[in-house]
Amino acid sequence: MRFLIDNSAGQRIADWLRNNGHDVIGIRQLGPDPGDRAILDLSVRDNRVLVTIDTDFGELVFSTASAMLVWFDFLTLGLHNAST
Repeated sequence: MRFLIDNSAGQRIADWLRNNGHDVIGIRQLGPDPGDRAILDLSVRDNRVLVTIDTDFGELVFSTASAMLVWFDFLTLGLHNAST
């Protein structure tokens, strides 16, 4: 799968996904944080699942018909401290 990792999700989740064979891009790799709307637009345009723990995305997702919401349970993944 293709993932876009928001800064709030942390490097550990990005590394875990990458180590499990997924195509991962972190927002940090792309330069300064462009803001929530631009990040969501990028995930839709590049057909990537956005991984974030930023609750502000909830409103944007529900106002954007083309966006996809995916819930990751960090405890199940053993990544309950993923932001460090």
